[in-house]
Amino acid sequence: MTDQPSTPLPEPIAAWIARPRADRLLRLGQTSTDLAAAIASSSVGALVTPSAAERWGAVHVIGHFRDVEELALDRFRMMYRMDDPTLPGAGTPDDPVAWGLIEDGASLWDPDRLAEDRQYGRDDPYRSAEAFRRNSAMTRMTSPMVTVIVKRTSSKDSRMFLERSPRI
Repeated sequence: MTDQPSTPLPEPIAAWIARPRADRLLRLGQTSTDLAAAIASSSVGALVTPSAAERWGAVHVIGHFRDVEELALDRFRMMYRMDDPTLPGAGTPDDPVAWGLIEDGASLWDPDRLAEDRQYGRDDPYRSAEAFRRNSAMTRMTSPMVTVIVKRTSSKDSRMFLERSPRI
């Protein structure tokens, strides 16, 4: 792709994107299993309680994983159904309010807003981890779909999102 981002990507993201797609898919396929193993011996109380230095406990992070995978899957499905896919939220739309991306002065996808709106602190961390597993499996299955979307899209921001997406 010839379009370059206006700001460089953070090094860990750039390194991830540089890895072959097959390696990324293999690693992503293991993430939900690793997560389940990491929390298996922890009590719900330990997973819900943030550390003294953090606002989020493990349950918040797990809920965020679940919701980001759900959002990615919804975006892929939406773009797949469009003749010339345009991805809301990619880059900076000319009018984010008109796109419905800003409400009450805040981004609808702000992690802290999602945590509050979706009440991550009340989630069952084991059920959220299972939902993350289901969502991430579905997102990985969209990989062939993404190739079709990239070929059909003329939106620079949409192409950049798809070509950089760590999910594919």
